[in-house]
Amino acid sequence: MKRLPTLALAGLGLTLALGTLELGLRVLRPRHTGLRGLLYQATLPTDYGRIGTLRELLDTTVLGYRPLTEEDGYVLNSRGFRTPEYSQAKPAGTLRVVALGDSFTFGGVPDAAHWCLRLQDALATSMGQPAEVLRLAVPGTGPPFYLRLWELEGAALRPDAVVVALFVGNDFFDEQDRQGGWRGLVDRAAAASYAARLARNLTRLDGAAVRSRGASGPRLFTAGGYELPGRVDRQALPTFSPAAFTEIERDRMTLCLRSSNVAFAVRLERVVRVLRDLAASVRRSGARLTVMVIPDEYQVSHEVAAAAAAAQGASLEDYDLALPQRALATALATEGIPMVDLLPAFRDAREALYVPRDTHWNAAGHALASLELASFLQRGSPPAR
Repeated sequence: MKRLPTLALAGLGLTLALGTLELGLRVLRPRHTGLRGLLYQATLPTDYGRIGTLRELLDTTVLGYRPLTEEDGYVLNSRGFRTPEYSQAKPAGTLRVVALGDSFTFGGVPDAAHWCLRLQDALATSMGQPAEVLRLAVPGTGPPFYLRLWELEGAALRPDAVVVALFVGNDFFDEQDRQGGWRGLVDRAAAASYAARLARNLTRLDGAAVRSRGASGPRLFTAGGYELPGRVDRQALPTFSPAAFTEIERDRMTLCLRSSNVAFAVRLERVVRVLRDLAASVRRSGARLTVMVIPDEYQVSHEVAAAAAAAQGASLEDYDLALPQRALATALATEGIPMVDLLPAFRDAREALYVPRDTHWNAAGHALASLELASFLQRGSPPAR
């Protein structure tokens, strides 16, 4: 009987400690960029229709992306983007392309190796005129965010072409419930509690990656839109532990389970609906939308796919790994939306295209993507208006 008061006191103490931690995380998160990153959860929905300014929109994202602050060795421009400063009015005689997307479009490699800069150079050479590819991209975002970003910022830029980089690994899941079962329960707990979210995310990260996260407050610069000299290329530094990386790919690969075709159809319809609205808005601006579909590493690497399937307790025969691209191609063709499928070229490549245990491209992946996209756009790009 004496143990009951002791257990009650211990329970009360634990509850107070967790409550204090929860309150502290909620107070500190807006002020601490590293903490914002560690509290990231892609599946949380946002009502973007209620957001009326670019600043409000960027503040919903994982790090906030404040103008004239540094992110991954780049000083964001005065609008909060990892792209050179630009005027709303397009320079005369310039082919302007707006690129929408998440971390694949934002950065990940030195600028000279990034697919957007490579595309810009290729278009300028092939079209015989100046070209600019403006990266309106924010890591950790998905199709509903891309649409609202286009409405608030991109449409006013009057581009000649718009490219949305759609990542199979995230964009079928972002702002949608991910799954049922135990992992779905963890996701729901993380959605409700910052403390639970922090604990889940910390168990996934490689220790070196945690140590490499930035300082508590962003440094403010007097000018932006440029890469800082001496930027450290972290391509050799894995982001996730081996077990966490396999878990992430396992969860993503459930998209392709043959037994989950009904759930896939729901996700596909939601993505296509947003792309339909985006394409219509782009057409009204006088431009054309192209969807570049980025394959997940499990679709390219047999080893990654086999490990993910084993972690799911399944075999590779239980999956249709090309299903997302094939279904998107059919749906977008019906909508009259051009699509560039990178999967065949990535599967044929003889070199590694992804950073180890990171899920993003290395420089070779960026180079191949820009080559495929430039070839497609050069066949159909309009001259600059």
